[in-house]
Formats: sequence, C-alpha cells, structure tokens
Amino acid sequence: MKTHSTPNIPGSDSSIFSPRTMSWKPGWLQFKEASMQGDVSQLLKKATQLVQSADTKEKVLEVIETYEDALRIEPKNREALSGAASYSFLIAAGYSSHKGEKRTYYSRTITYSEQVMYLNHEFANLVDKGEQVWEACRVLSKNDLESLFLYYLGVGILWRECLSGLGRMVSLKMVLGGKKVPKAMIEIDPTWRAGTPYYARANYYATIPRFAGGDVKKAEEDYKKAIELGPDMLNFRRTRALTLHTKNKDRAAFKKDLHWVISQDPHKVRPHLAYPYVVFIQRSARDVLEHIDDYFE
Repeated sequence: MKTHSTPNIPGSDSSIFSPRTMSWKPGWLQFKEASMQGDVSQLLKKATQLVQSADTKEKVLEVIETYEDALRIEPKNREALSGAASYSFLIAAGYSSHKGEKRTYYSRTITYSEQVMYLNHEFANLVDKGEQVWEACRVLSKNDLESLFLYYLGVGILWRECLSGLGRMVSLKMVLGGKKVPKAMIEIDPTWRAGTPYYARANYYATIPRFAGGDVKKAEEDYKKAIELGPDMLNFRRTRALTLHTKNKDRAAFKKDLHWVISQDPHKVRPHLAYPYVVFIQRSARDVLEHIDDYFE
C-alpha cells in the first residue's frame, strides 16, 4: 500500500495546522496537475466495492488510496474528491489515536471538501473575492452538502481536539463563523441525508462553550428533529449520548442511546450511512459503554 504523504496529495499536515492556531492554504489553491494515466471509472468502481467490506483501518486506507489514484488521473473528479474527503474523516475520527495523525487526516478532509465546493462556480466566485467558506456556502446546492458538512466537521473537531486552550481562544472567531454552516444547510435542504443539517446544528449547540452560543436546550430540540427524520442514523444517537446526555448528567438516556446503536444490524443497507461508518460508530458505542464511569464521574 502506498503511503499517504506523497507530495502529489493535497492536504498535508503542514498545509493546515500551526501549533497555536488553525491556518491553511485553501483547497482550491491546492489542485494538482494530473500525474497518472488510467481509467478513472474503473478506480471509482473499485473504491465502491472496497467500501462494502471496509471494516478495518487498513481497508479504509485502501479506499482512500483508490480515490487518490483517481485524482492523480483526474484532479477535479467530484466523486473521487468526495470519497477521499469522507474516508479521510473516518480515519481521523475512527482510527487515529495520535494528534499528529488526526491533524493530517482532518486537514485532508477539509482540503478535499473545499475542492469539491469550489467546483460550484457561484461559490468559487465568492471565495475568489475573499469571502470565507461559512459565508460563501449560502450559494451551494444540495449536491454540495456532503462536502460542506465534512468541512464543518473537520474544522470543528480540529479546533476541539487538536488545539491547546490558547489555540482554541485564538481561533474562536473561525468556529463562531462556522455557526453559519448548519444554518445554510438547513436553508438549502433540512431533510438532506435524513435530517443531517439539524444534526450538524445540534452538534454546534452541544459542544460550543456556553459563552460563545452553546445551548443545551436548542441542542436537544435539534437532535430530536434529526432523529425524527433519520430514525436509522446511528451517528445521531451516538453523538447525542456523548454530547447532550453527558452535559445533562443523564446516565440512563446515555445508556439507552448507546445500547440502541449497538443493537442495530451493521449489514442493513442504509442509503445515508455507509457500512464503514456503521462499523466505527458501533465500535465507539461499545468502547464508551465499557468506560461509562469516565463520562459520569
């Protein structure tokens, strides 16, 4: 398996992260020239097949490698960019235990997502004029929502997990600006991916500091809306347990949500949640329950 630090791959750790704050060269300035020849359609087909059984870190890395090979042939291929973004996020969130690796793969998530959004000409025009992503995202279409969502998650989790306290304070303006992202998602299509725009906003309200706009009640309302629209979305309940129920000190609700997640059939076809994500979410739920006392001291 090839490594993922080759110079032809955008989104290296140094391109996005500095020790005290988050800064990076926008993805739309990191498109590479084609460096390989081959059949992109066959690589995309291979990636789709690999996803069906990608239940380990090595298998997910192979999925990413396949999408990146497609990008070496066609650097602006939307499907390959979207796939590389999605599974880079999964490596960071689900399989990385060290901050350095998390930073690398969250940064790739952000870079690839920015590149997909830049394929929207209206968005490209606005960011070329200097607008921030969270401002320009208002012109995106439903087809761009996955990339906007992954961008939002990547930035938010980098801020929360990979910065020092001082770094988070220095970068707070970026996270506050990010509040506009779920708002834009809801305006574009609140039912996209079974209520994911409400889930995105719930995460914001549940995790941002109270002085910066965090609101447990609003988070509770949005998680409820998301679950009503997406009753089979395992991530909605897992995240609600880890954010909302821990803040409310509701151990019973915490256990109920996580036991529900674990009880679901991982092989059930879910049009809005790919199998590799189900594997990660259920594994995470089991691990959390095994260490429940760490969440309710």
